[in-house]
Amino acid sequence: MRARKTARAFAARTYGAPAARAVGEYESFATTLAFLRDRARRGAAGPDFPAREQELLHHLWQRREVASPRSRTRRGRRAGSGRRRSTWTTTATTRTGASRG
Repeated sequence: MRARKTARAFAARTYGAPAARAVGEYESFATTLAFLRDRARRGAAGPDFPAREQELLHHLWQRREVASPRSRTRRGRRAGSGRRRSTWTTTATTRTGASRG
């Protein structure tokens, strides 16, 4: 949960409170989607699974720009385009032990 807190703090510092709220919502929708897909894998999702999955994906898609680790900076440039990347890493790099930078 530390990475989530760091992501929200970064969004708040860089883009303000609405961005931090959007990142929190993104995290919540992503978690809900993961649990829904787990239930579907076990055969316990229910008949509304496709509609619910699409709804959650839609909400994630709406928040992707702010919630992405490579979201736009205030100047409109992409993070990593001549600027140092943020210090927090994605789940994939955390698992492998590799660091970006």
